[in-house]
Order: sequence, then C-alpha cells, then structure tokens
Amino acid sequence: MDPNAIFDNDGNDPVLVGLLDEMTQGCLEGRNLSNPEPDGKRSWSYRHGFANGRAEKFGGPRAMAAALRVMAEQAIALDLRARKLLS
Repeated sequence: MDPNAIFDNDGNDPVLVGLLDEMTQGCLEGRNLSNPEPDGKRSWSYRHGFANGRAEKFGGPRAMAAALRVMAEQAIALDLRARKLLS
C-alpha cells in the first residue's frame, strides 16, 4: 500500500476509509473539551484528528494546511505499519 496515495483514495480501500473515519471521529471528539486526551490505545489517525479538533476548538489550525496533510499521511502510514500493511 502506498502512503502517498492516501488522499488520492477513491473510497475503494476499506482500510484507508476506516483510518480516515477514525481521523474524523478524533477531530469531532477533540472539539469536546470534556473528552480526555487520547492514549496510546488509539490509532495514530485518531490522535492526529483529535489534536486538530482540539486546536480548532481554541480558534485555529495547529499548522498550515500543507503541514497538516503531511502529518495526516504520516499518521496513516504509522497505522498501516502497525497493522503490517506497509513496510
């Protein structure tokens, strides 16, 4: 699996779709200040989304869009490696 193709995914790869869903869930939950910071049991994708949601709650992105995209790709690549789908 090519981590560079993450955002070119056409929705046919269930693993990538699942990780993008986790990232979205993390973002939504990060906006709720009563939710604790995620622990290591959560995916890298979820934690990336959570950090973005928390930053948005406080008024802005935590980095430039291009940097956030790279960070998202890195989080997904780490998740793929953890699942042994990427070497």
